[in-house]
Amino acid sequence: MPGLFTQKPQRYAGVEVGQHAINVVELSQSRSGFELQAYAIEPLPTMALHDLTGDTAKSVAHVLSVALSKAGIQARSAVMSMPDTLVMCKTIQVETGLNEQDLELHVRLEAEHYVPYNLDDAALDFEVLGPCADDPYRTNVLLVVCRQQALEWHQSVLVQAGLQAKVIDVRDHAHARGLHWLSGVPGYQPDNPFAGVKIHPRLAPEALFCDAAQLLTACGLALRGFD
Repeated sequence: MPGLFTQKPQRYAGVEVGQHAINVVELSQSRSGFELQAYAIEPLPTMALHDLTGDTAKSVAHVLSVALSKAGIQARSAVMSMPDTLVMCKTIQVETGLNEQDLELHVRLEAEHYVPYNLDDAALDFEVLGPCADDPYRTNVLLVVCRQQALEWHQSVLVQAGLQAKVIDVRDHAHARGLHWLSGVPGYQPDNPFAGVKIHPRLAPEALFCDAAQLLTACGLALRGFD
């Protein structure tokens, strides 16, 4: 039976909406590891991206659709970045050993001290980082908060472009993740970050070399999809 012992590689798209362009990276993962399947850099028309309205979302989604089509990106699940200016990140400390319900309640109570707007208008997430270095009875937790309107705008862009939003990530975190992964790939070169990465045969290494610096964040976003 054809296909019985083969598995289609899992794919995710990383989408970064920059000031002047949309950067998209599609990664797949199989038993042999990650492969760069496709990427796109599509210029954005001049618009007020800080204006999180339906009109701007529609315009950005159109440009993203063009980028996906030109690059032949097949992934339908995506991770998109949110500008750091729209997100608040804060590491807090909580008592070690809290159950999930108590942890969520504690994080929300802590958030009230740091978020400068009503929590009813906020989208709140957190990640347990591990025990505090100087106190084994306390645990570090990363608190991430943005306005609900900002989250919905980014989700809307993906949906209108035919993508499913798996995660909306912080841009700085995605950039660091992409650089960390690439620098650990054998053959990595600082001036050619994708040098050691397996790439689809249709991609031109020379063009990728020129575009690499602009793709680091989108690469980190795509990697987040596999978490």
